[in-house]
Amino acid sequence: MAPLTLFKQQRLPAWQPLFSLNYIVVSFVLLGAVFGLIGIVLSSANVNAKEIVVRYDQINRCTLSSHSGAFAYRVSDEHMYRTGCLTEVPFEVTSYMKAPVYLYYGLSNFYQNHRRFVNSKSDKQLAGHEVSKRSLEVGSPLAYPWEERSTVEEFRVGSYNYSLFDFVYSPAGLIPWSMFNDTFLLYRVASDTERQLLCNSSAFSRLTNKPLEAVAAFGKGCIKKGIAWSSDVKEKYKPIYFPPYQTHHGPPLRDRAPYFVWSASPSAYGQNASATSDNVYFENGWYNEEPGHAIPVSTDEDLMVWARAASMPKFRKLHRILNQDLSPGKYIMVVGEHYDVSSFNGEKFFVLSTLSWIGGSSLCLQKMYLYIAAASLISAVVFFFLSKQYKSRAVQAVEASFKQLKYF
Repeated sequence: MAPLTLFKQQRLPAWQPLFSLNYIVVSFVLLGAVFGLIGIVLSSANVNAKEIVVRYDQINRCTLSSHSGAFAYRVSDEHMYRTGCLTEVPFEVTSYMKAPVYLYYGLSNFYQNHRRFVNSKSDKQLAGHEVSKRSLEVGSPLAYPWEERSTVEEFRVGSYNYSLFDFVYSPAGLIPWSMFNDTFLLYRVASDTERQLLCNSSAFSRLTNKPLEAVAAFGKGCIKKGIAWSSDVKEKYKPIYFPPYQTHHGPPLRDRAPYFVWSASPSAYGQNASATSDNVYFENGWYNEEPGHAIPVSTDEDLMVWARAASMPKFRKLHRILNQDLSPGKYIMVVGEHYDVSSFNGEKFFVLSTLSWIGGSSLCLQKMYLYIAAASLISAVVFFFLSKQYKSRAVQAVEASFKQLKYF
């Protein structure tokens, strides 16, 4: 039998913290001082980070069923499809905003963190790799143009006839399909009859994210390249995979055994569009039977920003970066409204913001530190009065010992 030890008998010496009320008061005072100081520093930083938030969906209440028809898309020789609204949103900049100024769009009541939404894209396809039918199942029901269609008709591409069953969306899934597509034109109001254009958010290449030639000579304005994470640009998002020509299908299409690519128009990827089609949706790079709803380009940084799922139902995402200062005065944002939020009772807004050394304005973080500091100081006051009202256990124990000694 092994000898009994202090360890086995659980008699090793130990230290047990028994703090007196005085120590507790000092601890809460120090905690309140530290958190209060941090809260004050954050408050000072938030003052330097200017921010303007403007909601605009309630102005025209533009939806797919109720709109002004500001944008027209030719579906056939006889039919012109109209949708969307042009909404002018006047606002005022009250304090000087030093460049860079960040333009965000925001949505509310949109749950990007839903499991099906987060998984509804093919990372392999977006990275430019060849994908199989099985790997695209996560994108259903937005992986193929024939899904959720009552009829599957044939149409011509080049000199050959094909069916919707021959195609796959590239990129596939709910995330690309639901990408935010409102456009923004920011003007400075110089006078009652003169406006100065500061930023045209749609005047950028979706392939390279650089300004189009039409605005290359504009000078400053705003930029799009750099709004996404560098890791996404370098590693996760590449031009989609176009399989080599297959002679048995002829040269017009690039075959993806057994599917063809239904994507943005080839010119969007720098490809020569040598084949024409009598299917207007395929020809223009739209989702099937959705006039004007353009399929995203996989290298578009707007898609990369959108695909970074937000953790809360109300969120904002970086859209453009303005490289010029905004002086106090009147401004107008002309919004091309395409995005319908009525189906989920959402709200749309845009944000103009500058950054401080801690980033953007963070009132939540500031309030959290100040609330903790206030709670700590209130607790310190409460325990201070308790220490005056009641003696510590150590003092009571000593007095009890003296009373016992008095009787011996």
